[in-house]
This record gives sequence, C-alpha cells and structure tokens, in this order.
Amino acid sequence: MSLQDVMAKILEIEEGLTITSPVSLSVKKAWDPVPPANTTLVDLPAWTNTWSMDGMDWLPGDMRDETYVVRMILAVGESTTEQDRQGRIATAFWESLLNALHADPQLGGFGRLQRIRSAQQGIVPFGGRSYVGLEVSLEVYVIEAKG
Repeated sequence: MSLQDVMAKILEIEEGLTITSPVSLSVKKAWDPVPPANTTLVDLPAWTNTWSMDGMDWLPGDMRDETYVVRMILAVGESTTEQDRQGRIATAFWESLLNALHADPQLGGFGRLQRIRSAQQGIVPFGGRSYVGLEVSLEVYVIEAKG
C-alpha cells in the first residue's frame, strides 16, 4: 500500500460519482495533483485533490504507519450564476461521495478511511476564480513497507 495507490483509488471514486437529482450529472474530471494555478476549470463538475501528512510511526518489521489528510474540492460551476441550483448539485454529489466511501472504506485494499474531518458546501476558490462546490477533508490511514 502507498499514498499513490490511495490517491489513485480516491480519483477513481470521484470520477465514478453520478447524481440524478436535481439533474442527471456525472463528474467530468478529477485532478491529482491539482492543475496549474492559472487553469480555469472548464470540465465541470471537477474535483481537485491535495494531501498532507498528519503523522507517521515506525512499526516493527520495517513498516510505517502513515496518516494523511486528503483535501478534496469539488467545483460545480462558477459562482456568478445559478448559485442556488449549483449548491443543490454540490449537496447531491456530497451524498453520492458518502455512499461511495461507505461502500469501500478500505479504498480497494490500499488504505483505510479513518474519518471525515470536515465537509463544507459553499464557494471554493481556484485559479483566481470562485466556484460553487464542496470541500472535504478526509483522514486516510496507510501502512506501508519501509523503503
């Protein structure tokens, strides 16, 4: 198991998300790492992902116990129009994400979901623009062989 495996699985989950209400819609793009800062997100809805290490312990047998926080941001649409509708779409994708994570808490055998630290629907900035969307902080646990 590795962080790269975990991130690949998270992208797979994000790219597979669909909703049927308030409209039928699927995620068009999931980025890891995030696109360049000056990129305008045009294939929406889209996820961007970053991670930070929260801690690491050395275990017997040349193993590492690693805890990461993955920051997942969903951009549904630019915040200039239809914010109420886009907010409902972001909420529907939140529910779809929860169901997908619940269905695979071991992340395909590459890690383990510890908990969702936070989730917030609202305005999310990216590349100098503001989007209506969702921000999620997901705590992930990985045990990796040293080396």
